[in-house]
Amino acid sequence: MLRCMSSEPSTNPESSRPPFAYFTRRRRRELNENMADPQAFQQLQQMALAMGQILQQQAVVNNAPEDYSRRIAHLKPNVYKGEEDPVILEDWIREFDKVLDAVNCPPDQRVNGAVYYLRGEADTWWSINGAALLAQPEFDWDAFKTALRARFYPEHVRMEKYNEFIELKQRSMTVKEYHAKFLELSRFASTVVPDEATKVQRFVNGLNWNLQKALTVLTLPTLEFAYGKAANLYGVQQRERAVQANDNKRRGDSRDGGGSQTYAQNQEKRPRHFDNRGQRFNGNQGNAQRPGNANQNQNQRGQQYQAYPNRHYHCKACGQNHPGTDCSGNLVKCYACNKMGHRAFECMVKKPTGNGQQQRPNGGNRPNQ
Repeated sequence: MLRCMSSEPSTNPESSRPPFAYFTRRRRRELNENMADPQAFQQLQQMALAMGQILQQQAVVNNAPEDYSRRIAHLKPNVYKGEEDPVILEDWIREFDKVLDAVNCPPDQRVNGAVYYLRGEADTWWSINGAALLAQPEFDWDAFKTALRARFYPEHVRMEKYNEFIELKQRSMTVKEYHAKFLELSRFASTVVPDEATKVQRFVNGLNWNLQKALTVLTLPTLEFAYGKAANLYGVQQRERAVQANDNKRRGDSRDGGGSQTYAQNQEKRPRHFDNRGQRFNGNQGNAQRPGNANQNQNQRGQQYQAYPNRHYHCKACGQNHPGTDCSGNLVKCYACNKMGHRAFECMVKKPTGNGQQQRPNGGNRPNQ
């Protein structure tokens, strides 16, 4: 039994060859049989020909230039209508630079991809001059931007933006608004701010004095660093002003008793004046009740009120309305006619001078009343 299980060399010549040799001979016999069958051979030829045509078409498709207009349209860029505003033009050019880089648009297709987004006067300009510009040798995207600037960015507009940047100051703007305006206009004055240090110096010099004084002691290496420091200082100043305004408001309310008193209540708080008979009078009653000159004052005041009806004099000292009298109720004296009961600015007997103006005594100066 062990003898039967022992391996003995085979006498079959096919078993001594490698396995792949058998499959090779089998494949060869199948090919010979197909060659013997003309119909099967013709089908193989047709299949090989169709396969070659498909591969050739695929190669043509792969080598064909890709249409980048769909990629550009997918990003939805803005259009340019031909405004003679360098800010609008530069913003549109900068946006299209980013769009063309994002879609990996090749240099020879950038102009064709951008002119579709020209509208209005810009589109009219391209329809007239586009063919001549494209016929120029080496007319690429940079040359297109140069031609666009030459047409819609004239010299007088460039000088306006240049002068605006030269005269730029913060004034009533916030630091954020001033910084944005500085960046917007600095593009049109590259010769004024050629490097970072010059930009920082001009930015700081345009700030208000209180910010300049605080930034002078600091080292400002870049424009963004200077802007950050200025914005922080401006925020602190704004908060300080708000606190001071609230404190002043609280002090005013406390002096007014909370601001809830009426006019009659405030009148009651005014100081009372008494004559020598113990009778009370206020600032609006004058001194008509004072002994000795009561009749005279009444006559004078009666004449004045008839001559000047509906008079008003809002005193800055006491805040009340007392025409013809001072805060204590005494009649005032006119320094134009030397009469009592009215002031010089409302006197109707001033003597006119030769040039049509009215002359006042004492050089026309009105003393304090």
